[in-house]
Amino acid sequence: MREQLITYITSVLAKAKGFGTYCEYSYWEGKLTDMTPGYPLEDGKHSDYNTYLAYPRQLAPTQSLLQKWLREVHNVDVQINSYRKHGKKVYSQAVYYDNFINNRSVRKTARGNSVYITFSTYEEALEEGLLKGLKLLK
Repeated sequence: MREQLITYITSVLAKAKGFGTYCEYSYWEGKLTDMTPGYPLEDGKHSDYNTYLAYPRQLAPTQSLLQKWLREVHNVDVQINSYRKHGKKVYSQAVYYDNFINNRSVRKTARGNSVYITFSTYEEALEEGLLKGLKLLK
């Protein structure tokens, strides 16, 4: 079983919010490629991890790696819940973050809009939660 990589749209936002952890894959001009050292680039050079910064690449981490980065670096916790709706298993997501008010941590939930959205797969729910979590970052 292979872990799910984040989508291109999520990778663009993750890069803008400062994500830079090494990944095996990246998006090059919107297409998924690997980041294997020695990968030939257009200018005749060969890639290493640092060339990601010099070329229009977006890192493509697994969903779980980005989820861990949000939690450990930014105190944003993306949680996925599963339950049955009309006899079918569905998933929803909740995004929690810490606000510091008067030097005390106050746990809050990022609800977005008031519509409760369900997803047919865990990965779809997690991707939406990751996007919400990234949008919370300044």
